[in-house]
Order: sequence, then structure tokens, then C-alpha cells
Amino acid sequence: MKKFLIFILILIIAVVISAAVFIVTFDANRYKYLVEEKITQAAGRPVEIGSLSLKFRGGIVFQADRFGLAGKQAADSQQISFQAERLFLKIDPWPLLRKEIQISECLLESPKIIIKNTAYSNSAPVQNAARSLPAAPASPQIPDQAIADFHISKIKISDGAFTYRDDSVDPPLNILIEKLDLELKGVSLKSPVQFKVSGELLLGERKYFSGEGRFSYPEAAVELSARLDQSIQISGSLDHVLEVPSGTFKIKIDNLDLSSFLTPEQKQGEYFTGILSADMTVSARGKQAEDLTASLNSAGFVTIASGALKNKNLLRENLQRITQIPGVGSLFEFNLGPKFDALLQSRDTQFSHFKANFKISNETATFQSIELTHEDYEVSLKGSAGLDQSIDLKGSLLIRSTLSEAMLKKVKELTLILDGNSQLVIPFIYRGRIPGAVPQPDLGNLAARTIQAVGTELLEQGLTALLKPKKSTEPEPAQNPS
Repeated sequence: MKKFLIFILILIIAVVISAAVFIVTFDANRYKYLVEEKITQAAGRPVEIGSLSLKFRGGIVFQADRFGLAGKQAADSQQISFQAERLFLKIDPWPLLRKEIQISECLLESPKIIIKNTAYSNSAPVQNAARSLPAAPASPQIPDQAIADFHISKIKISDGAFTYRDDSVDPPLNILIEKLDLELKGVSLKSPVQFKVSGELLLGERKYFSGEGRFSYPEAAVELSARLDQSIQISGSLDHVLEVPSGTFKIKIDNLDLSSFLTPEQKQGEYFTGILSADMTVSARGKQAEDLTASLNSAGFVTIASGALKNKNLLRENLQRITQIPGVGSLFEFNLGPKFDALLQSRDTQFSHFKANFKISNETATFQSIELTHEDYEVSLKGSAGLDQSIDLKGSLLIRSTLSEAMLKKVKELTLILDGNSQLVIPFIYRGRIPGAVPQPDLGNLAARTIQAVGTELLEQGLTALLKPKKSTEPEPAQNPS
């Protein structure tokens, strides 16, 4: 019995040594083209591998240098390509005897993922795009037992890059992420996978982001909590991410410098600057930008402190367009003082505080109220704006008493649009498509107020004349001399 056990032990050692020698001396590159062919058949797109190696380092180590999947134009006009400098797999050998795949480590170095969407191929109107999407699967089936029993202790992606471009919208949407690091632990098809992610988002300027969450299969659901640029917090969930994703998120923004998120192209038109704070919920469904905008629903509020509406002076443009009041055109020729002249001549609408309450559905943002305040004026608006940059807003511009008094000294006719607090009020409509939209005076409202003011003045004059004691026309009696 003792000799038999010794024989078995020697046999096992010999097998292990033989396997180790086989792995060390095995030239995996002899089978590179076969591996490329098999992966190409499985992926449905060409695969390129620089070189292969198989080694034994505490496990079976498989390595592929310069591993990549070429892009493929899919039926939904989406093109995906993938490249990595190195793919490293470390497989535990003993679970293979139980028909189980146990990978202790998987490493991808410097992967580059590119996703491109061309023009939307569906001829249906955009607003119906989300409705025509295929229904998300309710409960995908777990694969056969051999695949289901696989387990990867850790997957790590280091120094990656992700590019997303969508040409189905105007202007095209571009998202670029660099220095992408991703770590997944306990990867299997039987239990949720925990993950951590970080990187730099190129959006105006480089913005660092980090997040963590978990992915569940077969539900294909993601729970996520993330932070961007220390100012934006995002939490929520995505369902059916492998088919037609749908998600609901809560977004909270504190003290975000808007200028740092704007590209040079965006700064050519009308845009806001200042310190942004916001609180909102957002939900959407789809794979392409058109699907997401068609299904977008959101509600919340936005505030901006110490900011400006750049390349649009609402104060000047409203005053220039109330031409039915005589003398207003000459207002800009007068000297109102350095401070007020600077306000009228500026390219921008400066403000100390901006606040908007909104709801978004059916590709339209509805504003219950928009308030823009400055020490010398205030703008109040309500209405709607489309995601296509169309706007339809109605409200008023109130010019506070100090500036109103300076204007009234130059143009007396402005008294026709004074309110009860001796402040100028200009009702106006802001309608059109940005950047071509211009504020126009609300002629109906303005005419009614002018008629009311003139009528009130005439009535006061009439009442004054009527009620004023009449002077007697009879001669005064002569006084008797004393």
C-alpha cells in the first residue's frame, strides 16, 4: 500500500512537471491564426492579435499583445471598435478538472473603445423613435452549466480611452474619456459584480470623475453612484444595458463653474456663465441620442449666481424695440452716467441671481418660472423651450427706480410704462430659435398699458378741471369809503 501511494505521488509530480514543461515550451503563436479565426467567427468581426504566449506562473497565464476587434457597421447604424495593448489572463488549473473556469486575474492595458452612431436610419419621426424600440427582455436565460460556472476574481482595465460620437443629432454629440481605470471583483453569471471606475472626461476642460456600483446578471441592471469634478453627484440605476438601456438618475450640482464645461465652439453663440447649482431627476430610454432625447423626462430647478447671459443684452434689445413710444430711440444718445451707459452698451446680460423651475417631456422643457435679477433690473419669464433650441417665452423686464429715474430725465414719454412703484416695466416675448431669437415687445400688453396710462392722465386732468372751484365773473361790490 505504501509503495502504491508513493507511485501515485510520483505520477502526479511527473504529470505536473510534464504539464509545466509543456506550457513553458509551448509556442502559442503557432495557433495564433486559428485563435483569430475562431474569435472572428464568434464576434462577427475581424480580430487582430500581435502575438500570443502561454506560461505557468502560479497558474496558466495567457497573454495576447496588441489585441483588437475591428469596427463593424451594424443594422442600427452603430459602429464599435476595440483595441488593447495587452490582454493578460491567469487561470487556476485545478478547477478545470471539475469543468469549472476560475480566472484569478484578467488585465487589459491601454484599451481604446470607439463607438460611432451614424445618421438615424429609421424613417419614422423622431418623437416616435423611442416607441419603435424593441421591448427590453424580461428575463434572459443563463447559459449552459459549463459557461455559467466560470468565475473571475478580478478584472482590471488600466489607462483606457473611450470615445463616443453620435452623428444622428445636430450638432454631433462627442464624448471622450481618457485615463480610464476600471476594476470588477467577483465576476460571474450567478451573483452581482462590484465595480469601481475613474477617469478624465474631456468636456470643455478635463474633469476627473469616479464612481462605484454593481452589475447584476441576467437582469443586466447597473446600480451606480458617481461624482464628477467634485461638483456633480449622480446616483441611480440602468436596466437592460445589454439590449435597450433605460435609466433613472438623481443629479445634484453644487457650485459648478459653467465656463469650465463649455467648448470654444459653444462660446461662439449665446450661453450662460456663473456658478451653477441644481437638483433634478432624469429618466430616458434608448441606445442612440435621438432615442434618448425622445424619451427624456426630467424635473427640477437650476440656479446660477454671479453670472451672465453672454452675447445677448436683454435690457438694450427691449429698449431698442419699444419704438411706439416717441423719443426712446434717442435714449442711447444721452449720457446716463458711466454705470448705466456700460449696462446699455454691454454685449451681455449681467445678473446676480438666476433661477428656473422646469419639467421636460416630449422633447420640450416647460418653465413654470424663470427669474433673472440684477441690482438695476429684473427679468421674469415663463413658457417653453425645445431641445432643438427653439424657445417660446413670455414675461417682462422691470427696470428699477434708480435707472428708471435716469432714463425718465432724458425721455419723459417713458412715464407711459411706469408701474405703481415708479419703475419702468416692458412686457416682451422671446420667441424663435437660438441664436436667431430676439426679444420683441408684447405690443398688445404694451398698448393696453399705454392707453390705460394716457386715459388715466386725461381722466385726472378732466376731474381736476371739473372739481376745481370756478372763479366768479361778477364784479366785486364797491367798498364804501370810510
